[in-house]
Amino acid sequence: QLYNKISAHLPPHYVHWIDVKMTGSLQGGTPIHRDKDPWTPGGDTKKFSNSIAILCNLNVEWDARWGGGITLYETKNVNGQLTHTVDQVIPIVPGQLLIVNNCFHSIELITEPSRNRVSFILHVLKYK
Repeated sequence: QLYNKISAHLPPHYVHWIDVKMTGSLQGGTPIHRDKDPWTPGGDTKKFSNSIAILCNLNVEWDARWGGGITLYETKNVNGQLTHTVDQVIPIVPGQLLIVNNCFHSIELITEPSRNRVSFILHVLKYK
């Protein structure tokens, strides 16, 4: 219902989709990335001018020592090369709603073998 309400108000030059992800324990997390166009093989980050991810953690219980947090990066263009510096690490909090706007990010390894992270993510990309 939330997706339908939000998508009804997006202009036609925006693309949007939903992910429900389960990240298992002891998986490698994700490397530094910016959200990509899912319909282009390998993804495409140059087609759009902005990306927004609205993430809700669906876990009922979570301890920050179990890992799985989201790392946000400050990105600079130095002589045509992107450099990434850790800006902040946001631990998982049950029921947490996080909005990530147009930034590079990564997901930490989940270190607790008995836990999986479950997330609902609404992605919105604004095409140029």
